[in-house]
Amino acid sequence: MSAPHLADLAAQTVALTACGVIFWRTEPVLNRMSRCTFRLVWLAFFLLVAGSFGGICWILTGYVPAWPTVVLIAGVALLLLCERRVRVFARGARMAGGEGVK
Repeated sequence: MSAPHLADLAAQTVALTACGVIFWRTEPVLNRMSRCTFRLVWLAFFLLVAGSFGGICWILTGYVPAWPTVVLIAGVALLLLCERRVRVFARGARMAGGEGVK
């Protein structure tokens, strides 16, 4: 394989992995949101789920994302991996102690 093909394959691999992480971390959060969740928060998570699913579909059909896009997707995925309390973004979420988020 020549160098451009390896770069394309690397971009696809990193973006596909990052889109998978984003989908894996945000889809359950979206399903647990209630009607009390702020619409802007719901919309943000909906767009993350839809965008990551669309990214997975496009990459599997052979699309090669640009490197700035790959870096952005990887950054979002790392942010979601680091945040262990994604539930706190939903109003009315319960913590382990049974107290609501204030």
